[in-house]
Amino acid sequence: MPFPPALLLLAFPLLELVGLIAAGQAFGALPVLAWVFASAAIGVFILCVAGWTTARGVQAAMLRGEVPLADMLSGAALSMAAILLIVPGFITDVLGLLLLIGPLRRGLDAVLSGRAAPPPSASGGTTIIEGEFSVVADPPPADPLPPPDRSA
Repeated sequence: MPFPPALLLLAFPLLELVGLIAAGQAFGALPVLAWVFASAAIGVFILCVAGWTTARGVQAAMLRGEVPLADMLSGAALSMAAILLIVPGFITDVLGLLLLIGPLRRGLDAVLSGRAAPPPSASGGTTIIEGEFSVVADPPPADPLPPPDRSA
């Protein structure tokens, strides 16, 4: 009988709780609470920075006429790392810290971008889009308001 994923989802919080209790017994409650709050604060900071950085990278790629897949995947990995740091527990913190390592994140991006790439079309790589159009002879309607005078 295969290991059901639902059992893993139920066991994961219990493993995190056992880890926090064991760390509390070994190091004391105050250092463990400090670690939990510090990792959550770092996660929130990374989430804010990753959002802005990803938005700027995506915008720059789109202005160059490129598909911003690499920027979006890197931003998603950074966001996932931040969320894992926010969730209390040592296992999630280790996974979040691993996602913050640049070469590991770029390797994950390469694997995911290979799966996200569209399959080549059957027509030898050329995409043909067909459609109908009609020419409109009437001029477009005039703007109801004139542009504001900025010379003053």
